[in-house]
Amino acid sequence: IDNLKPKYLKELKQVFKSNFSQLYKDSQNIAQNELFKGTFRKPIPADQVLTTLEDETFQYIGDWEYMVTKAVRIKLIQAIKDGESLSAVLDELQDQLSDMSEVSIERFARTKHTEVFNNARLAYFEDSGVVSAYQYSAILDDRTSDICAGLDGKIFDGDNVPVPPMHFNCRSVLIPITKYEEYTPDTKA
Repeated sequence: IDNLKPKYLKELKQVFKSNFSQLYKDSQNIAQNELFKGTFRKPIPADQVLTTLEDETFQYIGDWEYMVTKAVRIKLIQAIKDGESLSAVLDELQDQLSDMSEVSIERFARTKHTEVFNNARLAYFEDSGVVSAYQYSAILDDRTSDICAGLDGKIFDGDNVPVPPMHFNCRSVLIPITKYEEYTPDTKA
């Protein structure tokens, strides 16, 4: 029982690492088109951000592996005590772990996607020299959190902006406001 390991850990780490790295680059390219149609210098890849993402992904995979193996150990020990058949326990475990893993991995990927997307855009906007503020934009529907609903539409100076994600499964983004646009920052945010 102590030597149980989930399959595909290495592949899962690789998928997260490559997807988040590519998303960071894609998000900066998208951000460039949001400011002007002119050409700006290409931003230098933010090695620190990508390294942090890799570390966080590695930590998440380790935590996920621990959660899965702990659940399996507990179930197997209880099954042995109760005299349950191994095939019944394995069937039950497969269903439970599949659901538990899917929810956990999806939540991590979605939240990290929002974080990478917004940080890449923010880095590009900061380097552009033309962005002076940001408007918080939340997707408003029946799944919107109170936090994001309260921040939606508010304008923040560049050095005082709440960067999404504000919570798990956050879908909010920051909209750039250039120094050429008139705006009034919200002070009661």
